[in-house]
Amino acid sequence: MHLCGINSERKISPVVRDSGDKLGYKNAMRWEHHSVRFGVRGTSFDWEKFEDVLQRRGDEGWELVSVETLVAHGSTSMLLVCFKRPLGR
Repeated sequence: MHLCGINSERKISPVVRDSGDKLGYKNAMRWEHHSVRFGVRGTSFDWEKFEDVLQRRGDEGWELVSVETLVAHGSTSMLLVCFKRPLGR
């Protein structure tokens, strides 16, 4: 596992609901999602790499949705960064 940098990137298939028209979502926006995991070791974190990923994803049309901390053994071990952008971009 690579720490203090990007561990992995995963493009998640978009979820499309067939019942959207029935629920009144006929014109609802459809999204694709993407996540990036960053390893954290103690207090060490590569902020430059983190900001680079944010900038590159923004340039590609991705919108930051959330940053979650994942805790193991009582301390933050990973940041999960989630993005979305309109489907079909």
